[in-house]
Amino acid sequence: MSESPYTLPDDVPLAYLAEGAANIVYKPILTPSTPLSSTEHLSSRLLRLNKALPSRVPVSQSHRDFCQLIRPLFGANDVVDQQLILLPAHTIQTLNARLKEDERARRRPVKRLGLYLAKEEGYGLLVRDMTPDLARGEVVVEFKPKWLAQSPSAPEGARRCRTCALAEQRNAIRRSEGGKELPYFCPLDLVSCDERRVGRAVQGILSTSKARGAGSSDVYERLVAVLLESKVLLRLKELQETLDPLGIFDADEESRDFRIATTLRDCSVFVKMLADTAGEVELRLGDLDLKSGRQGKAGYWRAVEETLISEGWYMGTEGDPRPERVWCFGDQAVEKL
Repeated sequence: MSESPYTLPDDVPLAYLAEGAANIVYKPILTPSTPLSSTEHLSSRLLRLNKALPSRVPVSQSHRDFCQLIRPLFGANDVVDQQLILLPAHTIQTLNARLKEDERARRRPVKRLGLYLAKEEGYGLLVRDMTPDLARGEVVVEFKPKWLAQSPSAPEGARRCRTCALAEQRNAIRRSEGGKELPYFCPLDLVSCDERRVGRAVQGILSTSKARGAGSSDVYERLVAVLLESKVLLRLKELQETLDPLGIFDADEESRDFRIATTLRDCSVFVKMLADTAGEVELRLGDLDLKSGRQGKAGYWRAVEETLISEGWYMGTEGDPRPERVWCFGDQAVEKL
C-alpha cells in the first residue's frame, strides 16, 4: 500500500467475464496496439470490482487486510495474487450502464439483476487470471475445500464432520420439499494423505465442480496426484485449527484470528494444469477477503451450529431411515472407501 497504485488506462476495453454475490469480474482486452506499459500491468490479469452492497468493505481496506493478514500465512505461489488499481472517474458509470443494457437484452444472470457496481468506489483489484488458456490446452478445476478440520463446537463422538453434517441437513430439507439432493465430498478426505480417500474426494469435486478448459481424459488421476503432493491444503487445515480452537460459541467474533479462520473456511482452490500431459501445475487459494465478525455472519454461523447439534446431524441421530449412510469418523468411514 506504500506504492502508488497503477491507474487503469481509459483506452483498454473491459469484457464482462463473471459475477458473484459481491463482485463482478472483467477481462482487460489487450491487442497488438495496446501500449507496452498497459500490457505489462494487465497481461494475465482480471479486474475485480465491488458491488454496491450495504456490507461492502472498501477495496483499499480489503486489499490492505489481504496483504497484512492473509498473504503472509502462505507461500508466495500458494495464493491468487492481487494488486490495487485506481479507476478513472467514469469507469463505474460506464460499466453500470452496460450492465443495465445487458439486463434489457437478457444477457445478465437472472439472480444478479438489479444490483450494480459501487459508484463511490475508486479502486478495483487486478487478480491473477486463473481461467484456462484454451490455446495452450489448459484445464482448471475450482472448488471450495471448506472445513478441513472438525468444528471445535462439534459434540464429542461426532460421526460426521461439520461440512458433511451441514450437507446432509440441507439435503434432508430438499428431500422433504420434493427436490433433488446435491452431491458433496468430505473435506477430511482431502487432507488424509491417503490415496483412496483423496480419490473419493476428487470424485466428489468433479461431480460438483466441472473442469473448465480443454477436454482431458485423465483429470481425475492428475488431480489426485496434485493434491497428494501439495502441502497447501495441509497448511490451510493447520491454520483453521490454530486460529479458531474454541468454536463459534466461545470465540471472540471480532478477533483477528477468528475472522481469518472463517475466511480460510470459505476460500476457493484453483488448480490449473495442461490437459492430458504432464507439466507445470498451479494450485492457488483465492476468495480470501477477510470476513466480518458481529457485523457479518456470526449470528448465522451460530444458528447453523445450534441446528446441527440439536437435531443430531453431527452424531447421525437425526432420524434418517435410509440404511446406507456414510460417516466421517469411525470404522464405517474406512469401510465405505
